[in-house]
Amino acid sequence: MIKEISFENGIIDEPVVIALGFFDCVHVGHIAIIEEAKRIAKEKHAALCVFTFNDCEKTTVKRFSDTVLTYSERVEKLDRLGVDYVLYARFDSEFMNMSGEEYFTFLIRNDIVSIVCGYDYTFGKNALYNAEKLQELCQTKSLRCKVVQKVEYNGKRVSTTLVKNALVNGDVRYVAELLGEPYFISGVVAEGRRVGRSLGFPTANIIPESVKLKIKFGVYKTYVVIDGVRYSCLTNYGNSPTYGTDVILAETYITGFSGDLYGKKLSVFFEEYLRDDKKFSSESELRLQLKKDLEYITNDQIRSER
Repeated sequence: MIKEISFENGIIDEPVVIALGFFDCVHVGHIAIIEEAKRIAKEKHAALCVFTFNDCEKTTVKRFSDTVLTYSERVEKLDRLGVDYVLYARFDSEFMNMSGEEYFTFLIRNDIVSIVCGYDYTFGKNALYNAEKLQELCQTKSLRCKVVQKVEYNGKRVSTTLVKNALVNGDVRYVAELLGEPYFISGVVAEGRRVGRSLGFPTANIIPESVKLKIKFGVYKTYVVIDGVRYSCLTNYGNSPTYGTDVILAETYITGFSGDLYGKKLSVFFEEYLRDDKKFSSESELRLQLKKDLEYITNDQIRSER
């Protein structure tokens, strides 16, 4: 189980190799940094640690206001990647005003045996320090610092901006290639309007955190994993124009599942954009469309299993 340690107040009490960055969506470029840190950690018989930020909602910095993965979602994905520790910091005025030397000194209070970062890593007040400067600081402490070069996909540098642009266009298939796994939304299943139940399509409803990037509204082919079992799903992401609600929801119909999920954490993985969300003239029209959507994902599942 991954452990979360506060940068400001905590110290990791065992040798670690640390991967430095924001890791705001943990795309394949970020994963390359983490995998290199994992390789060195194995070589050094050390634990694997990743640095990131939390408490994003308490800042006014734009990069924190439309994150692909929230802090808790990043921790969830890092756990799947085999990370032992997350060293998290608050991006507040105190952190923003730390000089590069102050940040480095504070960082190495931990028992760090090696550091890994990306070629474009910056740190310190006004991001005045870069990967080359980090290597110089590490040399003064006889620390190894490995810089990982950029990762490209189909001739384009993989970046958070590339991921975001694809998400707002609903291209979740492409996003899965950039992230190394499908894009997902995690949250506690909330009480809904129970409209889906009356239609014969009861849904598990998640309200995404306010800091999370708003993806293209519409209906998606998705899946969830409950107690180790994977279920195919239909997810409507948006504000339900048929019923005139303004709250953005991820409403997920889980095929073949009948348990109670209220109050439980659920992660919904997005595989394919199916259609635009629209206002239907009646519930019977909506029910007919949902049956067509369900038939599509069922047939698609059969095709993929052949």
